[in-house]
This record gives sequence, structure tokens and C-alpha cells, in this order.
Amino acid sequence: MPSRALRSLVAPLLLVATVNVSFAATLGLSALVFDHLLHFPAPTPPHRSASTTTSS
Repeated sequence: MPSRALRSLVAPLLLVATVNVSFAATLGLSALVFDHLLHFPAPTPPHRSASTTTSS
């Protein structure tokens, strides 16, 4: 009987792990495609204007 309890705990963890690994692989593969095959530049953060910075 302990093997059923162990299986019921391990199966959801493995499912979450495989979903996370496949998401990371898809994200990495799409980054490679956009960067090397399509030659899209990497996104840059927006510049802050002088009015949004505060000086103390």
C-alpha cells in the first residue's frame, strides 16, 4: 500500500516538472529562431525620461 501513496505524490510533481521543462525548452527554441533565423534584435528596456527620475 505505501507504493500507491508514493505514486499519488510523485505523479503530480513529475507532471508539473515536465510542463515547466517543456515551457523552458519552447521559450529557448523560439528565442534561437527569432535571433538566428529571423534576425530580430533583442528587445531593449524603455528609456526613462528626466521627469520620472527623482533626485534627493
